[in-house]
Amino acid sequence: MSTRIQFEMGSIRAPGAANSTLVVGFALICLVLAGCDKRAHINADYEFVQPQSYSIEPGSPACALYYKGKKVWRSVLMGDDKTCRDGIFVFMSTVPDSEGECNVYPQLFAIRGAGPPVILSERILNQPFKAGNRHVAGSTYDVDFITPITTGIRVVFNVGATKNGEDVMTTNDVSWPDIESWTREAEESASLQVAPLGNYRVLPMQQSNTPSNSATPKN
Repeated sequence: MSTRIQFEMGSIRAPGAANSTLVVGFALICLVLAGCDKRAHINADYEFVQPQSYSIEPGSPACALYYKGKKVWRSVLMGDDKTCRDGIFVFMSTVPDSEGECNVYPQLFAIRGAGPPVILSERILNQPFKAGNRHVAGSTYDVDFITPITTGIRVVFNVGATKNGEDVMTTNDVSWPDIESWTREAEESASLQVAPLGNYRVLPMQQSNTPSNSATPKN
């Protein structure tokens, strides 16, 4: 049985963000969990844990990710047992900033073992990623949705807007061999980004990277 974690998503407009809808989770997590500890296993090593003190507030934790009983990431917005393979878990989450808050543009992460996790978005889109904060604007693209496919993960990005104000979406299929090699590459060579809410790595752009994608306006 698939253990799916996902938020009912709401949209807000941030001041100054004219071409991007910011997606934040603010409703109940779609999990049916038995008992009072509210845990759901992804596989033998990974599990989701929903804090009993969970409250629907901006910046509050959703389901934390644990590896062998140890918390390795504070909040997962989307991912399940089908986005986990050969010791690597792929998920959607917001990005911690240097000021102890979270950027509201979700990105695609992969984590092997206890991590730290790796942001794959920059490599997939071949566009630079920057985690913004209240003083500095960050990247304008974000992950809208992820879903498992036979060969890997399908990720839908919001990459901007048309002149008519419609969101522009691009769909990218990322294979499991690429996910594995990219994760290993980041572990070996990408610098560690240190943040109060969790450390992570960003896999940089590569000009030769040509993932399959198709851009379509989002209704």
